[in-house]
Amino acid sequence: MANKLVLGSIALAIIALLGVSLISANGFGMGFMNQNLSEEEKADMKANRDAIRTAIEEGDFATWKALMEEQIAKMQDSLTEENFQTIQEKHNEMKQNGFPENNKKGMGKGMHQGNCPMAE
Repeated sequence: MANKLVLGSIALAIIALLGVSLISANGFGMGFMNQNLSEEEKADMKANRDAIRTAIEEGDFATWKALMEEQIAKMQDSLTEENFQTIQEKHNEMKQNGFPENNKKGMGKGMHQGNCPMAE
C-alpha cells in the first residue's frame, strides 16, 4: 500500500513538473506575451520543452534541474511592472470585449487559450 502511494506521488510530481515546464515555456500560460517572438525564438522554446520532456522521461534529474533553473531565471526576468501592465491591459480588454473562443485568434496558444479565469 505504501509503495503504491509513493509511486502515485512520484507520478503526480512528474506530471506537475512537466506542466510547470510547459507553462513557463509559454509565458505563464499567457500566449499573448509570446506573439512577437521570432521563428528562431519559437524554435528555441520548442527545443527547450522537448529537452525538459526528454529529461523527465529518461529520469535525468541533473539535466531537468539545469533546464528548469534556466526557465525559472527567464520567468524571474519577466516579472516586471511593464509586463504586469501589459497583462492587466489585455485582461481588461478581454473583460470588456469578451473572451475569444478557444483555438482562434486572441491570447494565442497559451495554456488558457483565450480564457482568463481572473475576469469573473
